[in-house]
Amino acid sequence: MRLRSQFVWTFVIQGSGAVALLAGIVLIGYAMGPAAQGLFSRIKSEVEFIAALALFGMPASVQFYLTSQRLDLRTALRTAFAAGAVAIPISLVYLLFTRSGSPLYGALFALACAAFVVHSILRVIVLAKSTTVMFNVVTTLPQVVLFGLIVIAVLLGVMTPDWVGVMFLASFLLGCALALWLLPSIHGRPPIEATQARLSEMISYGAATAVASALNAGSTLLWVRHCELSGLAAVGIFTMGLALVQVAVTPFNYVAPLLFKHWVELPNQPKVKPALLSGLATFIVIVFALQLVDLLPASVSLGSYAQLLDLKWIFAAAAVAEVLVRVPLSAVYAAGRPWLFPMAEAVRITILIGALLIASDRTMVATVSWWAIAAAAAAATLLLSVARMGQPPVQSISFPAMMSAPNQHGEAGPP
Repeated sequence: MRLRSQFVWTFVIQGSGAVALLAGIVLIGYAMGPAAQGLFSRIKSEVEFIAALALFGMPASVQFYLTSQRLDLRTALRTAFAAGAVAIPISLVYLLFTRSGSPLYGALFALACAAFVVHSILRVIVLAKSTTVMFNVVTTLPQVVLFGLIVIAVLLGVMTPDWVGVMFLASFLLGCALALWLLPSIHGRPPIEATQARLSEMISYGAATAVASALNAGSTLLWVRHCELSGLAAVGIFTMGLALVQVAVTPFNYVAPLLFKHWVELPNQPKVKPALLSGLATFIVIVFALQLVDLLPASVSLGSYAQLLDLKWIFAAAAVAEVLVRVPLSAVYAAGRPWLFPMAEAVRITILIGALLIASDRTMVATVSWWAIAAAAAAATLLLSVARMGQPPVQSISFPAMMSAPNQHGEAGPP
């Protein structure tokens, strides 16, 4: 399939999954209020954080070594299930320290994290051994199933931790089942090397992506937990704002692989300018959209989410900052310098931790402002790093991270 066709299929299929997830979050908030939506979003951020720790870059490594014929399918599958097993004790330790939920919820949460991790690797196995369309279907299925389960929960009026755990577990188990159903029809050549890729090689290859994913997911979870000090309704408002930010960021997630390919083939092409132009375009579109919001009649009410109107420009700034992270991210991977990504994410989480230590104002305006400041600092760090890069030292590094990292806010991965 031609690259343009692959991009179109990716945009259509994965775009439908992103829309389904956003619609589900909005539906919970509209029908059940910010507290229920905050509970759902908090558990979602926890699952993503545990997955980032347990995966440790394995999706990137598995895809690379499968594609380069240094890993066989059986070993790739063993890696997927081993990573899923690792997720279980990590999730249980996390619950032990956070003391959240019943024993039943603990079991559901641990299994949901394990299913998320296994699915994250299985889908890149499908990408490496099958077609882009099948990869997109396997990626999107959990999001669509999750939306269906959200509709059922809303109709039943149930949104408890146990039910959310069941929803995530069922969604990713079905995603895993589809991937495994596709694999028997995949016939790949045996590895061309006498010795397959060692575990140390696989960990080394995905280390930068792993650290960046953990820092990114950790930043989100840290701030969600910080909001929770003011109640689950505050979590609902914050995470609804983040969901709306992703509307602006998602198109750049889909364009990222094309930018990577462009900069690999033409390494001397400008990199900072496209990022700044992307940020400017995002800013113009958001300003236009928010002006339309201001024109809404007074009879239109956001109900419990009315506070979002006071925060809209801060979230707009955060959206522009996230776009300014996504575009240069393609450049650092194309230049073979993936460790610039975790450096930027380290700046983000350092600012957030500093805010917890020095800031006494816990209003939503202050909370969201610190989030936007941290995002802007991460973007500035990445842009400055790209501006200082010379000729790329490596031209052979692949770009699985942008397609297989577990969520980076839902951007290039499943929910």
